[in-house]
Amino acid sequence: MFGLIAYTNRHLRKAVHLPALSAKKFCEKFNGSYERLVAKHGIKMKALDSIQGKLLELMLTLYKNKANFDPDFEWKNIPLSLEMDTCIEP
Repeated sequence: MFGLIAYTNRHLRKAVHLPALSAKKFCEKFNGSYERLVAKHGIKMKALDSIQGKLLELMLTLYKNKANFDPDFEWKNIPLSLEMDTCIEP
């Protein structure tokens, strides 16, 4: 119900606050999520907490899998035939 951010250590959440602000500013995926949540609730801190949770979940996943961050991960794992079907032709 509350997600990962509700159960994390307060020191860890404090450490992820500035990276969440940076992710909101420079990453389109996080910025879109932030803008959508602010429009829905009107509470900026609630939207920023959501980004913090997403970053913590991403860090935990990368740590467990011993992987490096790849911003194009989703696009690399799409089969070529499926990728061609979703293209919009002029």
